[in-house]
Amino acid sequence: MDERLKNYVIFATPFIFVFLYLTVVYFPLKNSIEKLATKKEKIYRDFQEIEPKLREIKAFNKSFLEIEKKLKNGKRIDIVSFIKVKAQKFGVNVKDLKVSVSDEKDNVERKTVALSFYETPFKSVKKLIWKLENSPYYLKAVFFQVSDMDENGLVSGKVVFNFYEETR
Repeated sequence: MDERLKNYVIFATPFIFVFLYLTVVYFPLKNSIEKLATKKEKIYRDFQEIEPKLREIKAFNKSFLEIEKKLKNGKRIDIVSFIKVKAQKFGVNVKDLKVSVSDEKDNVERKTVALSFYETPFKSVKKLIWKLENSPYYLKAVFFQVSDMDENGLVSGKVVFNFYEETR
């Protein structure tokens, strides 16, 4: 080999290796990293969009499980005696307590419970309603009426609850 060709080979070889390295390794790797970075950003943005919905679903699931538990608890209770005991505990004078079956849907029965009371402090009635709605049974007050109030602040009236229980 002549000296001139030898110098070309000596100087060109590193350039060829650098060129091959750049085209075979560096640029494809750089493109892959950029693509992965954009995918990562997109996934992060999607997660940021979904995160509030996930929190909402978790909260809904928690309340759903709570309701389901209350429905199952309702199978084991005599609702009339339960309400009478609670009314007596809070000093509510029960005039009448009636239960009627309203309807049944998807293995859940809804009963209407009408509680008439007389000469009872309003605060006691309010505490009773709160206690019944927050009991381990699914009771919701749907109607409240005060029909009479005397000079001592004692009230007479009616409260109607919906009581839900699982039937299976």
